[in-house]
Amino acid sequence: MRRERRRYIVVRFEHGGIVKRVGERSGCEVSVVRELQPDGLVLGCRHTDLPKVREALKELGVEVLGVSGTIRKAVRKFWSGNAGK
Repeated sequence: MRRERRRYIVVRFEHGGIVKRVGERSGCEVSVVRELQPDGLVLGCRHTDLPKVREALKELGVEVLGVSGTIRKAVRKFWSGNAGK
């Protein structure tokens, strides 16, 4: 049996309500791991669901800043992607 690994997706979006719509579109379990001020979210999902979740986010027009295997690195991607804004 393969080990389930978590992936953390960093997005620029203001509302946590996006999680429900992404879950419905992709058919995967997605959760808000951390909210980043002023307009960021770190979403968590299983590594096998990552392609479906990214596709659902793209369809909804949500900007994906990066994907990471740890929450700490995901937060860094948000701040490095936010540097010029």
